[in-house]
Amino acid sequence: MDLAQRSTPGELMAATLVTSGTMTTRLKSLEHRGWITRTPDPGDRRIVVVELTAKGRNVIDEAFGEVLACQRELIRSLSAEEFDATAQILKKILLDHEGPARLP
Repeated sequence: MDLAQRSTPGELMAATLVTSGTMTTRLKSLEHRGWITRTPDPGDRRIVVVELTAKGRNVIDEAFGEVLACQRELIRSLSAEEFDATAQILKKILLDHEGPARLP
């Protein structure tokens, strides 16, 4: 399942490293705000599928813009050479951690 579109609570727990109780609380809160839906999987009604709503996608898009602005502020003092060096170091760390098949 694509975690960006549809996921089970178990997949979300594994991706975020939180307990099932914490995940349940978070999902209830997100559903109450109208940011996600939780529906039974048509293939196995014991499984719940969590999916972003249009409202939830809008919240993420807005928050992502704010995150990018913060990141730009953090690196604004770097020269072009320092920026390139930092990008290469971070790429090396990610490749070592995640492996080349998981990076775009």
